[in-house]
Amino acid sequence: MDIQNFNASTVPLKGSNLIEASAGTGKTYSIAIMVLRLVLEEKIPVKEILMVTFTKAAVAELEERIRLFIRQAHKRSQESTIPDLTISKLVEEAISNSSQKEVHQLLKDAVLFLDETSVLTIHSFCQQTLTEFAFETNQLFGSETLQDLASLVENEVNKFWRENITCLHVNLLGQLVEHGLTRSDITSVIREHISGKKIF
Repeated sequence: MDIQNFNASTVPLKGSNLIEASAGTGKTYSIAIMVLRLVLEEKIPVKEILMVTFTKAAVAELEERIRLFIRQAHKRSQESTIPDLTISKLVEEAISNSSQKEVHQLLKDAVLFLDETSVLTIHSFCQQTLTEFAFETNQLFGSETLQDLASLVENEVNKFWRENITCLHVNLLGQLVEHGLTRSDITSVIREHISGKKIF
């Protein structure tokens, strides 16, 4: 594996990059710079760039950063000064490779479509994909993915208890309860199984 210093301004925009870094080292900044480069260098509309992250907080931070960078780049394309030298340099390089008019138009379009940026959590991306392709994936229309299975497991255990345990003969039911059979025991076994514990 080739380990090297990562520079969002120069890294190739094709292929894959694995960035391992601790909190506060500039990962969000780097992603936002790469989005700006995709708009400027590859001329990809901002609404066609998909960004998937883990948490809603990370989504909000990344969205905010992308909006700021696109607006600053647009401002720079109008020959105004901006505080970020990296963004300034990227805009200047794009202008030197094409024309100021073309770069200005690209960034103007990007600003207009900022509300259509696709920054999603993994969960919301899966939900959106399943909803959009419900027919192709044999999903029920309008179904939702559950983030927490606790209520579903509890309902199914209660149903199982009503249908299979409460109808047992009184003597057998008494012995099972004496030996510690409870709904919470069944629930914990199911939760452990769902989380991957092997049960024989």
